Amino acid sequence: MSERLRRREPAVRAFFFELRETNEQISGEDRSPRYVLLPSGAYANRALLIGILSGTETRENGIKAYMSDPTSDISFFSGRYTPEVTSFLSEVETPCICALVAKLGTFETQDGARFISLKPESMGKTDERSREYWILTTAKETIGRLEHLRDVKEAREAPQAAKDAAEHYNTNIERYYNMVFNALRSILPQKSEGTDDAAAIMAGRETENAKTENLERIKREMLQIVEENREGITYEELVRSLGEYDETAVEEALNALMDSGAIFEPALGRFRALGS
Repeated sequence: MSERLRRREPAVRAFFFELRETNEQISGEDRSPRYVLLPSGAYANRALLIGILSGTETRENGIKAYMSDPTSDISFFSGRYTPEVTSFLSEVETPCICALVAKLGTFETQDGARFISLKPESMGKTDERSREYWILTTAKETIGRLEHLRDVKEAREAPQAAKDAAEHYNTNIERYYNMVFNALRSILPQKSEGTDDAAAIMAGRETENAKTENLERIKREMLQIVEENREGITYEELVRSLGEYDETAVEEALNALMDSGAIFEPALGRFRALGS
């Protein structure tokens, strides 16, 4: 576990329903970061969230904000230690679609109950296309974690996070599959062309469109583009630079490079190559 905590990882994608059920925190050694243990089986230090910012409340020492995704709603507080987010929340008109990167932790109430806490790092407005993309990628990541949980329950080899989640939460896997299905169903009427992709994600496999023969070529070209842009490049800029390819294949290549650690996301919506 200590090796895991020493590595800086990209922000995890998790639906709000899962975050609301998260109550286990793991502290590292030698001032290592704190992680929470997600019920689907992941150690998470930070999260990238996209949803509807439904409202804000001005408090004496900051602003409390409320966000929702297709599965649930969450709230978080921003004060003087996060001035950029606090300034944004004080001026933004709600409701609107927003992206939030936040540190994850837990807090304990007076009666001993533990709940998730979110410390905002950066926040900004985004669009419906980004929200749909976030739902699809979050569904894919969650399904992958649930498959590892199933491995634990069937006594197969699985990551330590899955073993810890199965022991601490005794996660109801089918309940979480239903959560993912409901999230995907919320975007299918507006994204009919993505129906096959969403159904394939629910089946735990990739679509034929995603299984492009040019995937390795796209990955090589994408990595070269990101390496040349040492200050970072946005997802929209990547899509334009790789304009000859289907966007589904571009998304798959980006996810594969991020999973391998070749590309990471140091700031919201901006990608860089490892070592750049």
